[in-house]
Amino acid sequence: MSADTSVQPLIIGAGIAGLTLGIALRDRGIEAEICEAAPELRPLGAGIWMAPNAMQIFGRLGLAQPIIDAGAEVERVALLDSRLHEISSSSLATVREKFGFTIAAIQRAELHRILLDRFGNRSLRLGKRLASIETIWPRPPPFSKTGPLLLLPVSSALMVFTPPRAT
Repeated sequence: MSADTSVQPLIIGAGIAGLTLGIALRDRGIEAEICEAAPELRPLGAGIWMAPNAMQIFGRLGLAQPIIDAGAEVERVALLDSRLHEISSSSLATVREKFGFTIAAIQRAELHRILLDRFGNRSLRLGKRLASIETIWPRPPPFSKTGPLLLLPVSSALMVFTPPRAT
């Protein structure tokens, strides 16, 4: 089944998940609009570890190397006690062999900047807050002609809704 690209997906939230989803859709020829409640995007948060499975996704999107370059690859992890004495440690070499990546450590604001630079501003709407969601059951298939597809990135999950037709 091919996507009906005459219907523009709407992504709620211009955080890490929302921007990544927008980039992934665009790479597949689907132009999504991202709405963000904040009136401006500002650097927020501290460091974040991107797990190997996340890095695989960023690799498919051509973003793994910029993320690694802006942060650091974790080659070894260690468990320390309260006096900072090592209790145990492990190399992540086998993780790299199996998945192609280890953990990438990066400042959240820097990751957000990389994603925003790639997504761009043309389909980004700031100061737009989601007012309500009405669930339709049974839900029409994504990209149906019944209305725009609404994609809400929620942490590592994705909630998909198709809003009702305007009457």
